[in-house]
Amino acid sequence: MKGAWPCVAVLLAGLVIGWLWNGALWGERYAQLERDHAQHIATQQAASADVISRTLLRERDLHNQLEEYEQNAQAEKQEWTRKLADSNAVSRRMREKLDDISGRIGADTGTAADCQAARVTAGMLADMHARLDEATGVYAATADGSRIAGRACEAAYGAARGL
Repeated sequence: MKGAWPCVAVLLAGLVIGWLWNGALWGERYAQLERDHAQHIATQQAASADVISRTLLRERDLHNQLEEYEQNAQAEKQEWTRKLADSNAVSRRMREKLDDISGRIGADTGTAADCQAARVTAGMLADMHARLDEATGVYAATADGSRIAGRACEAAYGAARGL
């Protein structure tokens, strides 16, 4: 057995050296994998940050465009409201003139005696004109509001689609 010890010692030394050498090789491989993984994570984080940044910029641009469209729609609505008020004032003056004419026809004794039918017809026409004018104003205001809202909606949709 004395001769076997050197072989066992060489075998053990070879085993220890192989173990250490294999550990060093695998340690280097693991270190390289960790470096590759860290590089991959850093690349992904940079790409994510870029996407988030571009998304936020696009969102801000869309928000600004929507605000601009809303302001334009508000200005247009105010303009149409002013025009409606002007047309209502003209209509009111016309009704007052028709009422005045109807009153004069009724106050004129010669006309009243001679043209009872004309007086009734003039009063009826004045009343009908007033009612039609009022209905026209309501329809016009509704149509203008719908048109303005529709145009603002179309502009916002076009901006959201990126047109």
